[in-house]
Amino acid sequence: MRPGLVRNVGLGISAVALVWLAACDDNPLSFDVKEGTGIFVNPSEMVVPAGRTGKLESRTVNPANQSTFQQVAWAIDPTCGSGAITVTDDPDEAELIEAGIKPPGAFAVTGGSTLGQTCVVLTSGSLTTQVDVTVIAEAITIISAPDTLRAGETGTVVAGLVDASGSAVSPYDPADAGWTSEASDVADFTDDVGNFATATSGTAVLTVTWIGQEANGTNVDGVVLEDDHVLTVVADVPASAAFEGSIPALEIGSEETLEIVVLDALGNQNTNETEITGVTVTSSDELVATATGEIVLGSANVFVTVTGVGPGTADISGLVQVSTGAPIPFGPETATVIAPSITSLSAASGGFAETVTITGVGFTAEGFSTLVYADGEQL
Repeated sequence: MRPGLVRNVGLGISAVALVWLAACDDNPLSFDVKEGTGIFVNPSEMVVPAGRTGKLESRTVNPANQSTFQQVAWAIDPTCGSGAITVTDDPDEAELIEAGIKPPGAFAVTGGSTLGQTCVVLTSGSLTTQVDVTVIAEAITIISAPDTLRAGETGTVVAGLVDASGSAVSPYDPADAGWTSEASDVADFTDDVGNFATATSGTAVLTVTWIGQEANGTNVDGVVLEDDHVLTVVADVPASAAFEGSIPALEIGSEETLEIVVLDALGNQNTNETEITGVTVTSSDELVATATGEIVLGSANVFVTVTGVGPGTADISGLVQVSTGAPIPFGPETATVIAPSITSLSAASGGFAETVTITGVGFTAEGFSTLVYADGEQL
């Protein structure tokens, strides 16, 4: 027997008893228990994160707040607001409703990709009621932000609102978010849309906070979303130096000039001439090669010139003096100086007026004579 029938019998007996006791007085329980006079809802207002589903329970009730088991229909009223939702019969309750154990009116409300307010209108016959629904973001997430910057550089934290699956939802206005830095002396926000500036080396935790938008009704009390990003700021000074390439083989008396590339901690080439004050270069064997350094006037370019002296190898290294901190070493790079030598003859012998080609290396070395003698006489 359906519960509604049991209640009908019980209420009928009570009504008779009360009529007999009260004689001609009006009887407050003399009503049709099957007649719905209102729609009960739980909850009366809903807050649903985008991408998640909440349960909405409803049922038609008589004056005693008992369910009449009448059908309840739903509809989304677009005039209530722009928030996007979907409504379906609650699948978890379908079996009980079908069996008549539970009254109809159980629904599943899922938040969509548009935040804000809307409402579900429930009707049963001539009865109607409204449930206000607010769709809020599941989370705020930092989409992009630099991991490392030099002191003095600027950057932007780009954030957005997402649903339960991580997909973007709207509307989102960065001006409605809160932007804070845990170490404002290292990096601090310069406006209310996520732009920041760095000041000194160190680590700063940059935080974006979301408490909702007044304009679309998502400023729900108690709903605070946050996401963090760790930023490392390195000093705006040279941190390393190295030869740009290796030193090519030299002949005696020849020279080669190479640039010394000065980098900061991020691998950016130094361009501030005030940061570099000098350069010194040494050779491990000056009988093989000598080296000198120079800074191009009005620039941050450092060069080293290596000159071949005698056959052999020598290691070339040096120091770049900087305005802040200890000198920065570079090298060593090996300089190889080739001694003049014959590598081949086009013929081992020849007659009068015949040509013999002599091939070798180092023939252009300073002070090296390329005169050819045969049988003690210069040719």
